[in-house]
Amino acid sequence: MTRSIHLVTYGCQMNERDSEEVLGMLTAQGYEVAEEPEGADVILLNTCSVRAHAEERAYGKMGELSELKRERPELVLGIIGCMAKLHQADVFKRLPQVDLVAGPAELYDLPYLLAEIQEKRQSWDRRHETGDMSHVPRPMSQKVMAVSRSFRPLERKPSGDYRQPGVSAFVTIMEGCDKACTYCIVPKTRGQEVSRPAEEILEEITRLVDAGYQDVTLLGQNVNSYGKRFPDGSGYKGPLGRLRLLEEDPETLLDFPQLLRLIDR
Repeated sequence: MTRSIHLVTYGCQMNERDSEEVLGMLTAQGYEVAEEPEGADVILLNTCSVRAHAEERAYGKMGELSELKRERPELVLGIIGCMAKLHQADVFKRLPQVDLVAGPAELYDLPYLLAEIQEKRQSWDRRHETGDMSHVPRPMSQKVMAVSRSFRPLERKPSGDYRQPGVSAFVTIMEGCDKACTYCIVPKTRGQEVSRPAEEILEEITRLVDAGYQDVTLLGQNVNSYGKRFPDGSGYKGPLGRLRLLEEDPETLLDFPQLLRLIDR
């Protein structure tokens, strides 16, 4: 039976692009997109922690959605993104109806995490076949939390894609931030800076142009750090590493200005 997903996004353009990737990944797995939460089997909130107001909006929305679950115990509710990474198990304490907590670095694991929830539920149901247990809250052992990675494995970027129709599109070129600004939560929620290979970025932009998009926004928490930590282990390791390459072998340096030149060819 086809399952459906409803996804609500809070926060920045990066979150919007992450949500597109999540929908692309799950629709490639056979899910359908539900426009309204009442028609969904899985409801995910992709959250933001930059401002307290964004967190409270997400908590309030999930509190409303929890009422749906009381009517439909089989419904899967999940908090994903920055708020999940920051608050981790505390989300379950505040929102006991939530089944899944997954940080930004674990988004590419969502098909497996949702399957794990279903497996745990089936095991629980088999052990409690006698009597109506729908009113009994599922224990913590039935919930799934994935927040342990220090950065997103960009080499595991899903093949499926989902885009809203229009003329503008987002393309992620890097993820994370290595800074340590006292006022900013981003390094804690998004992890280390990692970069996508240039050829993947160019291929994605070419596909978007062929599909009729006219404007592309390059995304990253710190796009000026593009070129650090490619998935294959290459790339410069920090400002001094970049300067050393500029002095010793500038032809091998792939950084943000060079990426822009490649795109402009």
